[in-house]
Amino acid sequence: MNLWVDADACPVKFEVLEVAKRFDLKPIFVSHQNIKSLKEHSRAEFVLCESGPDSADDHIVEKLEKGDLLVSADLLLSKRALEQEGWVINFFGKEVTRNSVGTDLGRKDVHSLADELGIRHRESGGKPAKGNFKGALHNLLDRLIRS
Repeated sequence: MNLWVDADACPVKFEVLEVAKRFDLKPIFVSHQNIKSLKEHSRAEFVLCESGPDSADDHIVEKLEKGDLLVSADLLLSKRALEQEGWVINFFGKEVTRNSVGTDLGRKDVHSLADELGIRHRESGGKPAKGNFKGALHNLLDRLIRS
């Protein structure tokens, strides 16, 4: 199993490293920019992609194999990973499923339409609780490795 990280906007990079170490996994951080704060970590791999629309996403999807785990908040990337029979966890520590990604993409479309029409709506989201993410990632990896 590979552990992929959509790293450009990932606020839980160090948490991924900490949990990956417990499972003897080497996370693969894919980004459009150098991640200097993580370069000293020998237990991680870094892939620097060309800047351009979806180049990092395309790289991840091209290399992702059945059963791999992706850490990402990108709904379209998550959908693509799930279509390849990968697993996805978002930055909030919630497992992304085919059902939840469909619902979230629909909600995103409704919010975009409301924005275009000038209709106010309640935003969801917030800041990821890093402790919750660590525990959720640990539990998901444990479940996947044991299955």
